[in-house]
Amino acid sequence: MVEIEPSTKPMTRKEKGFGGKVWKPSLQQNQQQRSIRVLEARCENRAFN
Repeated sequence: MVEIEPSTKPMTRKEKGFGGKVWKPSLQQNQQQRSIRVLEARCENRAFN
């Protein structure tokens, strides 16, 4: 992955508070959300089965 400079990257409200350095934390959050979704999907599958 290529790191994009904060100045060239469009900044969301979250990133403005951190000066555009919320790059890696946001990736971690995405991974956590994915794992949570996977767990939720498994629970739903168990409920349906």
